[in-house]
Amino acid sequence: MGDEHTHEDFNKALIGMSAGAEKNFLVDYAADYPEEKLAGRQVRFSLQLNDIKVKELPELNDEFAKDLGEFENLDQLKEKIREGLANEKQRARDSNVRQQLLQKLIEATDFPVPEVLLENRIDDKIRALAHNMSQQGMDPSKANLDWSKIRTDLRSDAEKETRAALILSVIAEKEQMKVPSEEFEAELQQRAESANQPLEKIKQAFQEEGRRASLEDQILRRKALAMLTEQAKIIEE
Repeated sequence: MGDEHTHEDFNKALIGMSAGAEKNFLVDYAADYPEEKLAGRQVRFSLQLNDIKVKELPELNDEFAKDLGEFENLDQLKEKIREGLANEKQRARDSNVRQQLLQKLIEATDFPVPEVLLENRIDDKIRALAHNMSQQGMDPSKANLDWSKIRTDLRSDAEKETRAALILSVIAEKEQMKVPSEEFEAELQQRAESANQPLEKIKQAFQEEGRRASLEDQILRRKALAMLTEQAKIIEE
């Protein structure tokens, strides 16, 4: 209740209620509502509000910092936060530089992108979109979406991403870049930690030759981009 993904009329109906109150109200769902079972229908809700809780912010002092487990006082906590903000700002700057550099490479090249690679990239983006919808509690197969139009809309970005990947692959090959076994192991370890999965499970998933080669290509492209970024002349505005 109150979530941004909840119907606006449902959220509005809750305003002004107090603990123990009961309420009946109607909500009209549009014909194109993502949830097919609700689309185009009017639903009557009967609701009883059991309790209202308010979050109270703790006082910012040394005791608060110590409760977090790794700080002796509030000043240490503030310094850690400053470091985190500075690191995040630097990561955002580095990402922006890499994106601009890739855009320059794309603009400087003119070659036909293989259709099969382009379609594969669009498929990847469609799968990512469907996964995000599932994470939000929606069934992609039942959503009232024009998937054909979505594929068309995604085509431009997919073409740029595929072109950039091909350019970086050629650079990595020309520079004779390799992926040492310890570097590949470190990549698997990082993926295991990010997915909160056992390392052996991640290793098993990449035992297939095709998947291993695909991951190695990703690492090589990342190394090629890092090399270009280091050599690029950055002009601060």
